[in-house]
Amino acid sequence: MKSELIIDKYGVKGWYLNSELHREDGPAFEHVHGTKFWYINGKRHRENGPAVEFNNGFKGWYLNGINYTKNGYKVEMMSRKLKQLL
Repeated sequence: MKSELIIDKYGVKGWYLNSELHREDGPAFEHVHGTKFWYINGKRHRENGPAVEFNNGFKGWYLNGINYTKNGYKVEMMSRKLKQLL
């Protein structure tokens, strides 16, 4: 099922599936000033980079709604890739 794009009167974009932020091919929330959030099924999640990118340069790493440090994120992603190989 495909997410539905909703743009509010200020130009903020949100992609929703079953009333939850959800997008598989990009950020599920985009503010007009450049802040972006990646969500899957209502949880912050991104497997190829930070799930939070603020316009001031701050970044946050999340998998399934769990916040990681940048290094913790890298370790978790390496662990997941190793499990796939085994």
